[in-house]
Amino acid sequence: MSIYMEIQARQVVMDGWIMPSVSPRHFEVRMVGGNSFDPQSIEIHAGDTITWINNDENSVHTATSNDGTTFDTKNVASLAYSKRIKFTTAGTIDYHCEIHKIMMTGKVVVMP
Repeated sequence: MSIYMEIQARQVVMDGWIMPSVSPRHFEVRMVGGNSFDPQSIEIHAGDTITWINNDENSVHTATSNDGTTFDTKNVASLAYSKRIKFTTAGTIDYHCEIHKIMMTGKVVVMP
């Protein structure tokens, strides 16, 4: 049985079977005026990273997991961005802005 691998547009071809690539990807979520995240819900894979970008010229925001321990960007100043947050465990993580609480919420769905 010959096994060959060809990386092509984030897919691995092995003996004719197309399998998803395991290379991590990077995503951005914007914090926008009106106290919202864009996108509000994002689906990623374990190993991927997200940076939150504050496009709101009038307010500081955070992205903080509802459990308070999975992730916390701390304050992200207007027109600034957070450090990259890496997600390693599959599951759904609801989050919010600590400053705007229930008015500004989001969700990260981490696939295996």
